[in-house]
Amino acid sequence: MRVYLAGGVNNLTGKEITEWRTEATRLLKERDIDCLDPTRGRIKQDSRVITDSGADVNDNTMVVRAKHDIKNSDVLLVEMKNTNRPYVGTSMEILYAWQMDKPVVVWSDYDSCFLNYHATAIFPSLEECVDFIISEFAI
Repeated sequence: MRVYLAGGVNNLTGKEITEWRTEATRLLKERDIDCLDPTRGRIKQDSRVITDSGADVNDNTMVVRAKHDIKNSDVLLVEMKNTNRPYVGTSMEILYAWQMDKPVVVWSDYDSCFLNYHATAIFPSLEECVDFIISEFAI
């Protein structure tokens, strides 16, 4: 089983981008569930995203890889806990997964008719999201 880790990237620090993904990966790995992290092999430097080797990452490359990863995942785990962020790319990832009938489990307190419609479940904590994924979708 594979879980895609969708969430904010733009205008965030490297720590804000990776900290929750690292914790989600740890929690899911305990149950032998693999994670597809769209930030793997990339680091944020100033306003640019670069590879570990220092090469700039083309925006189109990021989108193509994210869509490929979503196709190859079984569930989307989405971080949308900060309602002051736009989450533009994340919203598109949610819709893309939903259009492929993939479960979308969201970590958020945000109340939105669009999010409520497209999410399979919404929880206020990462741990609750992980528990739901394990109980509902793990084989």
